[in-house]
Amino acid sequence: MKIPIILLAVALAGCSTRPVNTIKFPDRAYQYGVYGTVHVQYDVNKDGRIENIVVNGDDDGFFTKQIVNDMKHWRLEKGHPMKAQKLTVAFERDRVRAKGGFLEN
Repeated sequence: MKIPIILLAVALAGCSTRPVNTIKFPDRAYQYGVYGTVHVQYDVNKDGRIENIVVNGDDDGFFTKQIVNDMKHWRLEKGHPMKAQKLTVAFERDRVRAKGGFLEN
């Protein structure tokens, strides 16, 4: 009986939840009913982290802070640095859609 429990403990210890790379709809924009599309350019470093995030098309500033904060937590595959990746993010009434780069939804 001890061996199956030990094996289960070892197996569960090896499991980890991988963070999902998402962008959240900013609360303030949602409260004010602000929707729109912005264009993002970013680099991925050798460790799979996002750097040099530039957001264009956010004239009122509702989306930039949320995008930058969320993308700083993204993790991509290590060892595959990329420059000038492009992403279009549409903040719609009931969802956030992203297209381009590695993220399509």
